[in-house]
Amino acid sequence: MKITLPESAVKTLKDILQDNQDRPQTIRVYFAGIGWGGPSFGIALDEQKDSDVAYEVEGLQFIKTNMHNMVILL
Repeated sequence: MKITLPESAVKTLKDILQDNQDRPQTIRVYFAGIGWGGPSFGIALDEQKDSDVAYEVEGLQFIKTNMHNMVILL
């Protein structure tokens, strides 16, 4: 998974982490659903789990569930 962020997003996320130092400092990217406009993704501050894959972008730590271990039912 490739994550690219504009500079303004990096600054905003770093500000959010600074304002929430009592929360986990990793950013979870997750599939939030699908609709007429296509897939939607969300982000949340979360703890890394053993089954997660981690990425670093511009000093920010991103995590996502390793999809190799999941079955998606449609």
